[in-house]
Amino acid sequence: MAVMILPTLLSISQFGIEAPELGEGAESKESIEVPSFMPFDQSAVDSEDPSHGWNWDDGNTGKAALYYRTASYVPIDKWEQVTGESVVSGWHALGHEYPLPSDWKEELEEMGMECRTFYAPQGFHCDVPRLSPETLDEAGVIGAFRLAGIDKIAPDAFPILQGENQDFADTGSEKYLVRVLLSGSGHITDLLKTGVELSDYRHERFADVLVDSKEIEMLSEQPFIEWIEPIYSPEFDNQEASQIIGADWVGDSSNMVSHGGAVTGDGVIVAVMDSGLDTALECNSLTNCNILNSGIHADFSGRIMGVVSYNNCGACSDGTGGPNDYNGHGTHVAGSVLGDGSNSGDGEDNSGMAPGAQLFMQAVGYGNNDGSLAPPTYESAYAEAHGAGARVHTNSWGVGPDACGSTSSCWAYYSTDTMELDAAANNYQDLTILFAMGNDGRDCYYTSFGATNCPGGQDGEVNLGALNRQATAKNILSVGASENVRNTLAMHSRSYFSVCGNCDWYGTPIKNDLEGDNAEGMAAFSNRGPTSDGRIKPDIVAPGTWIHSTRTSLRDTGADLGDYYTVKRGTSMATPITAGSVALVIEHLNSHGYDCNLAYNSASDNCPESALVKAILSASAHDMEGQYSSGGDGQNGAAEKAPNSHEGWGRVDLERAMGSGFSEGIDIITSDSHSFKLSVPDTGISSLRVVLSWNEVENSPSAGTQLRNDLDIFLKSPTGVLQTYTNDDVNNLVGISVDSPDAGDWEVIVTGANVVDGSQKYYLAASDGVLTDMRHPVSDGYNEPGFQSGSIFTETTMTVGDDHLCAILNDASLQCWGSNGFGQLGDGTTTDRLTMTEVSLDAARTATSISSGKDHTCSILDNGELQCWGRNNYGQLGDGTNSHSISPVGASLSGVPVQISSGDWHTCAIMDDASLQCWGRNTDGQLGDGTNTDSSTPVSVTIGENVLAVSTGGSHTCAITESWALKCWGSNDNGQLGIGSTASS
Repeated sequence: MAVMILPTLLSISQFGIEAPELGEGAESKESIEVPSFMPFDQSAVDSEDPSHGWNWDDGNTGKAALYYRTASYVPIDKWEQVTGESVVSGWHALGHEYPLPSDWKEELEEMGMECRTFYAPQGFHCDVPRLSPETLDEAGVIGAFRLAGIDKIAPDAFPILQGENQDFADTGSEKYLVRVLLSGSGHITDLLKTGVELSDYRHERFADVLVDSKEIEMLSEQPFIEWIEPIYSPEFDNQEASQIIGADWVGDSSNMVSHGGAVTGDGVIVAVMDSGLDTALECNSLTNCNILNSGIHADFSGRIMGVVSYNNCGACSDGTGGPNDYNGHGTHVAGSVLGDGSNSGDGEDNSGMAPGAQLFMQAVGYGNNDGSLAPPTYESAYAEAHGAGARVHTNSWGVGPDACGSTSSCWAYYSTDTMELDAAANNYQDLTILFAMGNDGRDCYYTSFGATNCPGGQDGEVNLGALNRQATAKNILSVGASENVRNTLAMHSRSYFSVCGNCDWYGTPIKNDLEGDNAEGMAAFSNRGPTSDGRIKPDIVAPGTWIHSTRTSLRDTGADLGDYYTVKRGTSMATPITAGSVALVIEHLNSHGYDCNLAYNSASDNCPESALVKAILSASAHDMEGQYSSGGDGQNGAAEKAPNSHEGWGRVDLERAMGSGFSEGIDIITSDSHSFKLSVPDTGISSLRVVLSWNEVENSPSAGTQLRNDLDIFLKSPTGVLQTYTNDDVNNLVGISVDSPDAGDWEVIVTGANVVDGSQKYYLAASDGVLTDMRHPVSDGYNEPGFQSGSIFTETTMTVGDDHLCAILNDASLQCWGSNGFGQLGDGTTTDRLTMTEVSLDAARTATSISSGKDHTCSILDNGELQCWGRNNYGQLGDGTNSHSISPVGASLSGVPVQISSGDWHTCAIMDDASLQCWGRNTDGQLGDGTNTDSSTPVSVTIGENVLAVSTGGSHTCAITESWALKCWGSNDNGQLGIGSTASS
């Protein structure tokens, strides 16, 4: 089989195919189709084995997005007939009807399976312990297939298989160092039995081995192997920022009075992993570092919490060993994050973004100035930094898309390295991790990597689809570079053509444009997304051209600004600027419910999760205008509306971030729907953006789509208009932007479209306004209905009227049946129903509580509204009319209801402030307003204390009050008021 597939995949890997824009070629979600991201020649594979799920096999079902192809499942009830196998054993992809129940994976694991990679949209890669097709069918499995060898080999491994010299990949003797992704745990013994030479093994699934081309072919045939790819050495990403992103503004106390005070990053520890720090020595506490590093650059003095070194040359013979910085990159990066500008000259300010933050330095340079570095594993690095109190981790290095040369399909793909990074980032949810996008951007086909001339594709706009491996991760902030404004200084007034040494990578208008003269534009060298599976990258951008920051005293360059500062350019510089901004956001959140002051108190560890930080920065980001009116498709670079694959969600805007609204972290499962109120002030806001963000479990490079848990977002205006927006199933950072938004209460709806990992926590952020969770609204410390221990409020999920019944089912749908002469079933008709019929609630709405009268029904919805339908001759629907309604109409309440109860012809509700309102028939005083006048709008019941519970009878009402008194009013002809007489009240 391996011999048959290699020629085809080699030709595939040599195509100069650019990554498509998000959504191109993708079929609708409703059809549950997943696009194939690479061309695929079915004639060159072993189609004689149907167990591999070839999508041209008649009778197969469902879809599975793999890296090179879209597979389909062999129906489980035909497995033995098609494959000749009476049992399913070993690693198989198992499919389920879409959408997947959130607990299906757990159910499979209870059957003894290990399930790991998710193949969107409807299956897992599972190790099946010899189960019959019948048993799997009972567990909801619709079909299965096995990975073929073609599904396991990374595109940049094919030059090795063809015998070409892959110069960029790491080697050992005559063999290549490759990373093998094991399908699951417990397979290291199986790998060793193949005879390959093991170099490293970690985290149950990642193994680095030395192999030749024949051994790669052999490994691809092993069922316990899921992916094989070459390993590359990482490199640094070299190439008035504080004013552009608003750091100066938020540091001015006069601007921050209404936002909790000025922020400088004080109390926040930022970890920097880079080449080293000036003349630093290793130290492990603030006191220890102050003693050992008393002579270090004054910009860091007194704010170093720790310095560690991963220098792998030990005491180098040239004296460069240790964490000191002979390269200069790390010192400059650290200064951009948190240098305080102590050595700035008169009239200058070379401070970083968060001059009050503290530093934890992880030096990973070799100790010389050649740019080599050797970082530890991501898990080790983040565990160490997190343990030292860091809650921000910035990385201006990575494996660039040029590492694999002209192999186009590896320029933006999710590698095993990315997978390890995502796994580690997901383990440390409250550590915001940043990586640079890289500096390979060019207005030229990326097949030019390694060449000296541009072979084509030059249209005046930087091409898409090439970025650092690390930047393709889901659970980090990927940072691109925008332009700084430094053209007033002669040394910075240079064009892109001049700076790149008269290179051939840029056409007009980029070529002769100055590199630092327009804050509304992108830096041409900054890498662009999307990723191979269509995710938008970068997430955010910040200035990265001509950045002034701290200089190491151990190296002179031609760009030094005296003894203490120097100039650098690149996404390496944009990333620490963003990291400093994150520190400012974290300090700001300390005034809004969080307590993250680990620099001063180890117990102050209530820090915001990175998904929230990402949501706030993305929601508040400035959508840049772009710097070019020509070139490309007419909307050159950042001129496209954000989010786009040039600028992501836009440039960091700290001033706006300080006023952003946000939610707490909330868990959701498949088919759940959550509602939020967004109160937008009447302050002339020009645009509104609402963003939904979540971190999730890592997936696998063998998968065609990396998103596992698909959440959708909807936005309704104060007038109820649903905003035009198409949700996707690839990004874990999504959002909606609205120009010239109306002031008032907007509604944000989050739904769990397909949550496969049990449940998924998410965060919401809005550029403006206040977000309020309306799923179960409460105030004044009173218990939520049915969700808190000791609550007296109850959520009724079934109710009986005179001749009709209604029930809220466990799938959150509201169903009614029976008599419908007045529309009391709420289905838009007056037709009696003998079977359950769904009530016509608004789109994406669900009911949380239900109560029926004789011929009407009322329900509290998940967004805090109360709607009623049916007979309305006494105003029992509460909508201000006496007209019957066959569909739900809103009751005119003055607050948010937490409990509802309907009598024969009247209804009462407790509000979230523990007040009571009633409406409808009042001939016996059942409304409790001191009259006998019917009311079609809610009237307040004056009891004298807070109300905890209410229940209505045919023509009377009873309530329990805060003092635990029981009070009743209305009809009493049978003594139902319990007052010792039959007089009505």
